[in-house]
Amino acid sequence: MNSKEKVVLAALKRDLKRLSKAAEKAKAECDEYLNVGREMIAIHEELALIVKAKETGPEVLKKLEALKRRRDKAERTMKKDLVKLIDKQHEAEFARDSLSSEIQMMEFKINLRDRKA
Repeated sequence: MNSKEKVVLAALKRDLKRLSKAAEKAKAECDEYLNVGREMIAIHEELALIVKAKETGPEVLKKLEALKRRRDKAERTMKKDLVKLIDKQHEAEFARDSLSSEIQMMEFKINLRDRKA
């Protein structure tokens, strides 16, 4: 393998890492959207426990503020478009898989050529 091929492979592998992170992020966003209902139920259950306990004080206020932040995040997630999220995930995974296949093919050809030499 010559130095030009090494540089190209290294650049492609760096790009593959970037695409892999993008695919993981897109999948996480889809998963978050799909689990938002569960999160809302958990928030309401925790709120019900706080109300039933009839406690007061700064600790309860901190719990309520934390629940409000979680609820706000869940509401932002619910406003997202699932079709766009799935498309984004599919495109990211397709790009990652395509580049991975190209890298493997390139390495295979280089190894095959080096064996003959």
